[in-house]
Amino acid sequence: MKTFRSDINALRALAVISVIIFHISPMTLKAGFIGVDIFFVISGFLMSRIIFMRSEEGRFNLKEFYLARIQRICPSLLFTVFLVLFVCFFLLSPKDYKQLSIDSISSLSFVSNIVYWKTSGYFDTASLSKWLLHTWSLSVEWQFYLFYPLLILGVIKFTPKNKVHSVICFLVLFSFVVNLIVSELFPTTTYYLITTRAWEMLLGYMAYKYSLKENNNALLITAIILFLISYVIIDKSLLWPGYFAILPTIATVFVIISSSVPKKISENKIVDYLGKSSYSLYLIHWPLLVFYNFFLFEPVSWHFILSLLAISHFSYSVVEKKRSLKFISISYFILISFAVFIYLTNGIYNRVESTYQYNQDEEMLFKYGGDGFPSSQVNYLAKDRSVDYIFFGDSYAQQYLGGFVDKAKQEGISLNLVTYFDHGCLVSPSLTRFNQGVEDTDCTDSFSKVEQLAAQYPLADIIIGSMWTYQTSHKYKSNNMDFNKLSNDEYFDILSGQLDEIKSMLGKDRKYYLIGVPVRDSNHSAQCLGESGLFFSKECKNSTPLKQVEVNSFLNDYVAHQKNVYFIDVADPLCDDVVCKTIEGRFPIFSDGHHLSRFGSAYLAPYVLSHLPKIAGEYESTLSH
Repeated sequence: MKTFRSDINALRALAVISVIIFHISPMTLKAGFIGVDIFFVISGFLMSRIIFMRSEEGRFNLKEFYLARIQRICPSLLFTVFLVLFVCFFLLSPKDYKQLSIDSISSLSFVSNIVYWKTSGYFDTASLSKWLLHTWSLSVEWQFYLFYPLLILGVIKFTPKNKVHSVICFLVLFSFVVNLIVSELFPTTTYYLITTRAWEMLLGYMAYKYSLKENNNALLITAIILFLISYVIIDKSLLWPGYFAILPTIATVFVIISSSVPKKISENKIVDYLGKSSYSLYLIHWPLLVFYNFFLFEPVSWHFILSLLAISHFSYSVVEKKRSLKFISISYFILISFAVFIYLTNGIYNRVESTYQYNQDEEMLFKYGGDGFPSSQVNYLAKDRSVDYIFFGDSYAQQYLGGFVDKAKQEGISLNLVTYFDHGCLVSPSLTRFNQGVEDTDCTDSFSKVEQLAAQYPLADIIIGSMWTYQTSHKYKSNNMDFNKLSNDEYFDILSGQLDEIKSMLGKDRKYYLIGVPVRDSNHSAQCLGESGLFFSKECKNSTPLKQVEVNSFLNDYVAHQKNVYFIDVADPLCDDVVCKTIEGRFPIFSDGHHLSRFGSAYLAPYVLSHLPKIAGEYESTLSH
């Protein structure tokens, strides 16, 4: 068998271009992320070929196999991590640089898929701030490289020779079924973990097992049709990898088996180069895109493409050739040591101006105002569970708890709250959240938890905090009406109905306090303050232009026609007639542009508490002494 196959190289070119286009412009190639699945099948094929061919010849050596993988993967990965750490030394705040050190260590340790599984979804908007997010796929592949040969050698040693194929077939089926089951329950888990990705790489074994000695154009045509279908019908709204992942993975298997990609395509100079440099292109494109996003450049531009080609070419033509184990070992040790140093020095905090060097307590004030308080469970902030208020909602509600608790301790008052928060969920009788088309059952059940609290505390009043506007992610529990197609007025009519239902179900004799939302921080002040004095830092604006918040106007109009319902407009203490405050002194009001920081939570706490009579009286009495 040939050691180099131009058809597989062409598949690599297809895979990397798909991924790059998807990351640059998701709407241009909605299914571009299937390039990773193509890579997985190719890896499975190549590893199977190495292991089985050498085992049959009696010359497979496990140590040599692992060292060869290190020599192939590590040089360019080390270069990419070094480049990111070097550039970000001049760009990132100490807090973000410290987080980058954690991400770097996880990438170099090939566990980044586990780290990102616990912290984010691949398609999240926030993913564009994670410089090494794309290394999750390398971690999955390395985990496969680690266990796959051990599995094969174990099966060969302890079972009859003819059982190897049966065992692998079983594992393909088992991993695929696990993928289908888990994707319905935990979509992010399915995306990132080896247990639900193994079947794709094991399909590469099938490509090796059934590779044909002669070309088969029928298989190639079938593969092309499957690829075309994939690129037309697949997008990020689907559970992935799920049923539809069969299409691009089987297509890849058929291309490999058929060995019939025309040489005019597979040996085309551009295709050949893209395939051979695909690893470096993949490694460089994502952090470069994050860099461009960092400066709000337009990535679809000649300078982005030129930068990508130049850096990746250097990585491919120079760095990938550095396969000396001594060089790799020394580079690895230095880079890991530097990442640990970054972590231990809190992101090398003395890089910023002394005015904006924050101690550990001050750094806490930058964090989300609800950090450290539980969500998706009942929590009591009351002495002897004496409850005056039931406070529920999403993260926009929980963000006030830090300030409430700080002020309660400072003034020696009792909050007497019981809380229930479900982030990203409009806690309501009839609406629920859908994540990639799958109903969020926690969100569906959240209002029933509030009902139980209301039954337990019939004299408690109700506080509701929320983002309120959930057209893009919520639907009725009972039908699939697409809220995206609704006008704002139509959605507010639905929201009004939900508030009416809440009053009816929890009791009309209670008092209800609806907390609005502040004007968002368009300056990203927390990030700006943290980067003050860095190479590319800019002067931080302490305010943002006043903008009308439609949902606040709706809530204000709603309470005007209701009895025992009150609106707390948190924009009032932050805004004058022209601007809204985003920085006070050295500290940001917001942690991320729209959620309050711990400082902002404490800043607004007196205003919000003053609107709650059962707390306000006690609060005001402490101030008068």
